[in-house]
Amino acid sequence: MRIKNKLKKLFSFGKNRKETKDENNIESYLEVRNINDEIIDHFKNHGIDTELKGSDIRINFDEKITIHSKIQQKKVRDGYISRLDINIKMPCGKFIQESFGDFGTDKETLRYTNLNSFIANDFHVLLSAFNEKIDEQTFVDEWKIGENIYEVHVGGHTLKSTEEFKLPENLFEKTKELLKREKLNDKYHTVRFFYSNTDKNIGNEFLIDNELKAELMAELVKLDWENKGFYYSVRNFMILKKKADKKIHINGS
Repeated sequence: MRIKNKLKKLFSFGKNRKETKDENNIESYLEVRNINDEIIDHFKNHGIDTELKGSDIRINFDEKITIHSKIQQKKVRDGYISRLDINIKMPCGKFIQESFGDFGTDKETLRYTNLNSFIANDFHVLLSAFNEKIDEQTFVDEWKIGENIYEVHVGGHTLKSTEEFKLPENLFEKTKELLKREKLNDKYHTVRFFYSNTDKNIGNEFLIDNELKAELMAELVKLDWENKGFYYSVRNFMILKKKADKKIHINGS
């Protein structure tokens, strides 16, 4: 039960809820910081120049983006709940809104874990889509969706579990099938899904441009997910970019 209760808190705290000093007998406070220095270091390590504009980071890709970060950490009875919120302004003006949560006993370790979740899920997809530098952690495909051709920049499936489990064999193809049914016309679209094997599917969601698509998540849930006796989760992020008349440089070529 504890892991389920902590999952509920990860997806609820900080969402316009009125916090009390001793809510449900849990010691409770909210600490908010940004994580800009660490994010800047990761981009610099990949040869990308950045500029700090107030509390925002301007990433000088070929197609420039802006990142705003906020990390929230809340004390609970037996540790801390920590969540990193990332708000990314794309070249077209649309926003990507991402959150990475976890539970543990050490705040600094959780800060590092939250940052690593952003790096594992989103960072390399951003490099691929907006700087046209594709590495081994990103896959690029071309899909015809309606009358448009999109470059689809796909990150790896990020897994979280204490034990091994297998993904449904047709997970990627089913995701592709579902997206090709959608009416997509903008220059950029973002896609993310999150699946966990809890009995009530806590937090499961399929998002296109930050909009919840419950009917698409319902289709993914029907796949042959392993029914394990332990918690596991799967997360995937991709950016769809309407095809332009220029080449993609793969692995720095």
